[in-house]
Amino acid sequence: MAGLEKLRNREYHREPLCKALNNGLFELRLVGKLNTRVLWFFAKNCRIVAIHGIRNKGRSVPVRAIETAAERMRDWRKKSDAMKKTNFDRYLENQLKDPAFEARFGQAGEAWDVALQIAALREKAGLSRRDLAKLLGTSQ
Repeated sequence: MAGLEKLRNREYHREPLCKALNNGLFELRLVGKLNTRVLWFFAKNCRIVAIHGIRNKGRSVPVRAIETAAERMRDWRKKSDAMKKTNFDRYLENQLKDPAFEARFGQAGEAWDVALQIAALREKAGLSRRDLAKLLGTSQ
């Protein structure tokens, strides 16, 4: 835990405590009775995610340990991306499978684009919504 705590300080993100492996993986070396190595990576918001630990007296991390860590990192990132979807995102994704809904949704998007363009042009002309409505002979 003391070694992991040192990772908070960027000066320890280099050898001899840490070593960059490949594809964004790093090795934390904790030399002592157990000769422990923790494989980790940086995540968004400067988080450090420890994903694999081994005891190894050798000079390098076994290839199988790196493969395991890389697989876990991919899984972690995939789950992290999937968690960002809201219930509405999943609902909309499901609804867009219906061709009729997809067509209506596309038309609504076009109408929204037109509305945004009108609002931008109105503001550029220095008109309030009330002024524009009066010019068009309608209510605000």
